[in-house]
Amino acid sequence: MAVALAPSCFTVAASGVGVLVSQQFIENAQVTIYERSAADLWAELRAPLVELASDGQPILDDSARTAEFSVEGGKAAVRVEATAPRRCRMLVGARKMGVTNADLARFVSVKLDNALDRTASGRR
Repeated sequence: MAVALAPSCFTVAASGVGVLVSQQFIENAQVTIYERSAADLWAELRAPLVELASDGQPILDDSARTAEFSVEGGKAAVRVEATAPRRCRMLVGARKMGVTNADLARFVSVKLDNALDRTASGRR
């Protein structure tokens, strides 16, 4: 089950892969809550992230559960955070033409959520 929340702010810094997403970049992040562990959600997101990335090569940091990639002429960042042992949230932020873009963030969030739904229904 996923629950979408209002936009939020967060900062991602993943030193190992060179990803640095500023608070401004994520200013209009889309937040979705999931009833599963952050580790499980991150594992399920890896394939959809590769499919969604324009060049098929997102920058992934497994230890921080972050991704950065090009999509639809912009840049998107995704972060998965644990909020409880079996509950987590996915935050998605985006920029297009150098400006924070809530529509692109929403697009990415919906695409990833739909991919997760297809994955879950395939396992039933």
